[in-house]
Amino acid sequence: MHINLNQFSAFYLAAREKSITKTAEALHVTQPAVAMQIKSLQKNLGIPFFKKNGNEYPLTEAGKNLFSYADRICLIFGKSEYTLKSREDFKREALTIGTTKDFARHIIPGLLLRFQQRFPSMGVSLKVGCSPDIAEGLMAFKYDRGIIGRLPDLTKSGFFAPDRAVA
Repeated sequence: MHINLNQFSAFYLAAREKSITKTAEALHVTQPAVAMQIKSLQKNLGIPFFKKNGNEYPLTEAGKNLFSYADRICLIFGKSEYTLKSREDFKREALTIGTTKDFARHIIPGLLLRFQQRFPSMGVSLKVGCSPDIAEGLMAFKYDRGIIGRLPDLTKSGFFAPDRAVA
């Protein structure tokens, strides 16, 4: 058995929306393309999923069965897409945070605890230094995140020098 994802999506949306037009709009394709995908799926599996009844196309018993699976599969796809997109910043296996000694001692422990509870597989490396070093480290991509008490005057480092200004 071979189920093509495009065919599966066309079937699922057509069954859910009860409309080839709405399905075509959702998939950004033409109505004939949707019909062709559904026909190909039915042909590949040798099972009709819709029966013609005037201008309506109700599901056959096989279509109802496939739709119940499709509904669950699409829910899982939706959840996985949401999970992956919501964790876009955390695709790497380790996060390097630069911070000052006072923040590392008083604020970071609670933040790291909550972070590790939410992202248990993510490793965290904490680098402690003074605010200017952390800020410069961020600009040099030494740290993924930085937490400092005040923004230092970075014009001395040459990073914000007039010849490096961006309009």
